[in-house]
Amino acid sequence: KTKQPLLTEAQVMKKHAEEEKAAELTAKADAEWAAELAAKAEASVAAKAALLPAKGTLHIHGYSLADIESNMSSFRYLFVKSLSAALGIPSGCVEVLDILQGSIKVEFCLHPAGRQGDHRDGGAALLGEVSDQLLELTSTLRRGKFKEYAASAEILREGKKPRDDEPPPPAIMRRKVMCDAQEQAQDLGHPLAAVLAVLQRESDACEAEHEGLREANDEVARLDAQLAQLRQLKKDREEQRRREAEEQRLRLEEEERQRPLKEAREEEERTRKAAEEEERRAAEQRRKDEAEEEEKCMRREQEAAAKKQEEEEEQLRREQEAAAHTQKDEEERLRREQKASEALPAPVRAGAGAAPLLPAPSFFRLDLMAMSGGALGPMMMFF
Repeated sequence: KTKQPLLTEAQVMKKHAEEEKAAELTAKADAEWAAELAAKAEASVAAKAALLPAKGTLHIHGYSLADIESNMSSFRYLFVKSLSAALGIPSGCVEVLDILQGSIKVEFCLHPAGRQGDHRDGGAALLGEVSDQLLELTSTLRRGKFKEYAASAEILREGKKPRDDEPPPPAIMRRKVMCDAQEQAQDLGHPLAAVLAVLQRESDACEAEHEGLREANDEVARLDAQLAQLRQLKKDREEQRRREAEEQRLRLEEEERQRPLKEAREEEERTRKAAEEEERRAAEQRRKDEAEEEEKCMRREQEAAAKKQEEEEEQLRREQEAAAHTQKDEEERLRREQKASEALPAPVRAGAGAAPLLPAPSFFRLDLMAMSGGALGPMMMFF
């Protein structure tokens, strides 16, 4: 796992500003989306409120109430589901008011769905569509599970009663023989022109319904795409905020875990630097002390050498003085002896002339003579 780099204060502030801006944009988009949905819901409610429901009666011939009385709830469910599927409206828009005797009479009320793209203006249009599907063999109502009842059924609108002279549908003659498509197609009571007009009207209505359905499907697809895009955008932003929060949490936890190690490293670094500084100062002090000691030693050696040289010079000077005094004493003695010999009578000097008068043996120190620079060199030494 790669360690996230630490952010500076300016970078953290910039990141927080970007997060707040993104949150504001997300909130604004959510508010706009909610406002759009609310406006559409209000428009749908208003449109639905403007459409009036319609009541009608479905008269099913060839059956009696006793046929469905034992399973009335299943018949109600089948009736509601079949009409809602045939009309393309929710099941809640089909309300069964009552089921009466007289073959089977189902009193019901149709409420407009008010959906976008539904151009049918109220429950009357829905009743008309139910009536048209009962006449059409290939309709949804005639091909579904309700087809056995729909084959011999007719719609009686509210306030409209069948005339006494109106012939009953062919299907009521026998229960076992239902009114089928062939019998309706061979009904000579309807002229060909009326049939063609009905077919043309149904074809036009079908085209209009298909066109409206295509437009509604396109609008629903567009809204679904926008809704999916907004949901994906919201999901991506929430995921991004979650990832950033998780990364920030992990980074803070990593910093908390690394803080003791960092402090320990910093303390160790400070200790090492202090030790190095102390060692440097000690080494510098040692070098300084060694230099001073060496200088003192050299000074002492120089002083000792100077002192020794002074002592040697003093000793040489004393020896030179001693040699000079010795030479002077010897010269004085020689002068005295010479004077003494001159003071003797002549015969003594003549008798003594056969043997030269030698001075008394003297003994000299050779080292003093060497130090005297050869001052006594001419003198004869007797041993």
